[in-house]
Amino acid sequence: MKGKIHALVLVLGCAAVSQAHAEWFDLSSGSSGFYAGGGLHVVKVNGLLDRRLGGPNDPGGFRIDEPGYNTVAQLRGGWQVFPFLGVEAQYGLALDSDDIDNADNSQKLKLNALYGIYLKPRLAISDSFALVGSLGYNDFDYDIKRAENASADDDNASFGSFSDSGFAWGGALQLQLTPAVRLAFEYNQHYDKDDVDMFDAGFAVTYVFGQDDGGYY
Repeated sequence: MKGKIHALVLVLGCAAVSQAHAEWFDLSSGSSGFYAGGGLHVVKVNGLLDRRLGGPNDPGGFRIDEPGYNTVAQLRGGWQVFPFLGVEAQYGLALDSDDIDNADNSQKLKLNALYGIYLKPRLAISDSFALVGSLGYNDFDYDIKRAENASADDDNASFGSFSDSGFAWGGALQLQLTPAVRLAFEYNQHYDKDDVDMFDAGFAVTYVFGQDDGGYY
């Protein structure tokens, strides 16, 4: 008798998992289609700036790495191939620069461009929430200005740059506001090589075209 009960529990459990998977991978869902949107992120990079240890007036020669921050406006567009998988392109541009003032050296850092293409696996938790991954390839370019004993905005400041490309990954919690509108809170790792790493956190709003956007969930 116990064996039959165990078998019944196993069958019911498998049926429940199968039903959940059927909902996750339901190809008849209306959430597929082309989409577009934008976002706002704070990008942090380590390894490109430094600060004199002890503050700007410390006469010592020791320096420590200083993280750089840029606020980035982002455009994105993609195709939700299936409810559980999309392909997305992104382009971002910094709205500000980060300034470091040392006793004998001033620096200014600005992200000129950040763009890439990504696969976006999506796991629906409910009608309103989903977990979204991001796996892809991106490229970026930083401008770096340095000036000895002067402001980085001085005409005699030297110009430099740092650019590279490579694998990127991330994750997001996505909120389905309406059948067509999604709000996502995101984290992305854009770069991690040698002594430089770069990542961001922020939010994005997208609109899926061709949906019956009849109101809020």
